[in-house]
Amino acid sequence: MSAPSGAPSGGAPGGAPSGGAPSPAGGPVGPDGSGRPASPSGEADGQGEPEAPLSSPEEYLATFVVQQPELARLLVDEFGLDLGELSSRAVRRLIEAALSATAGAAFPLHQLGPRDRQLAARLALRDVPELGPRPDPVALQHAMRDCVERVHLAASRTRTQREIDELVRGRPAAGGPGDEAMVARIRQLIAEQPRLGR
Repeated sequence: MSAPSGAPSGGAPGGAPSGGAPSPAGGPVGPDGSGRPASPSGEADGQGEPEAPLSSPEEYLATFVVQQPELARLLVDEFGLDLGELSSRAVRRLIEAALSATAGAAFPLHQLGPRDRQLAARLALRDVPELGPRPDPVALQHAMRDCVERVHLAASRTRTQREIDELVRGRPAAGGPGDEAMVARIRQLIAEQPRLGR
């Protein structure tokens, strides 16, 4: 399966929103006491936190939900997107914000922290062929399914690599007891890896 065409490039870290006790100035106070609210996922705004660079599939998904928030529910319910598999916390916060939006409403920028707002604004200006003046529902569904599959595949590979690293770190002496079992387990993990389009 080929990657969706027109995928946006670039990305940025982010932070996020929502509630809290009133501050002396009357605004909400975030969990860190900074005056920044918490995100819908309960994370702090994240200013200054290192953020994973956006992969093309994740940025594409974020672009979808920023431009059409109702697609977030479709991604999760129909295409099986697991937000826990996203490597970018910023993308996860954007999708969570879209999921919280009222049906038919615009993307809720007010729920986001400054850096997430910057990212959302940038993605809102991206040209996405599947969402263009003459949208193609079939192409849109294909692109969403492909991106979700790529996110799942990347997350699966990360988990597998982590387990292999742990096995290698605890490796017994070559040829000693347990060495053959460890090699067999690594081979099994590699064989079980999902493949794109499978």
